[in-house]
Amino acid sequence: MLRLWPWKAAAGTALVVAVAWFALAASGGDVRAIIVASPVCLGLVVFFLLGGIIAVASEPAGERRDARAWALRHPWAFALWPALATAVLVFVVRRLLDLWNLNETLLSSALDGLGRAAAVLVCVALTALAARRGQKG
Repeated sequence: MLRLWPWKAAAGTALVVAVAWFALAASGGDVRAIIVASPVCLGLVVFFLLGGIIAVASEPAGERRDARAWALRHPWAFALWPALATAVLVFVVRRLLDLWNLNETLLSSALDGLGRAAAVLVCVALTALAARRGQKG
């Protein structure tokens, strides 16, 4: 999966989204933990969502072709990796920012991570299924 991941495109887009969201959220002047947590977590979701979608939707060359073929044969297994990474990293970010008075429980941090991970899982898997169907047709 690491060979297939579009690192530059996913990271660049995630950074732009996170910075734009932070600028919008911080425009009120009062920068609190939630104003930092929200753009960081959104950036993580964009990184894993866009990366997964590009990975299965693009036509790679060389050894990346084998990785994409596996991802198309196993769309839910492939989508599980970016979803798990999303869940873990969102949870960690929210727990770290809780040190800055985010006032959030472990359960709410975990549920936020799982909710975002579910969206990544479904979107990436459905894109892989559509790409697989497009190859057959």
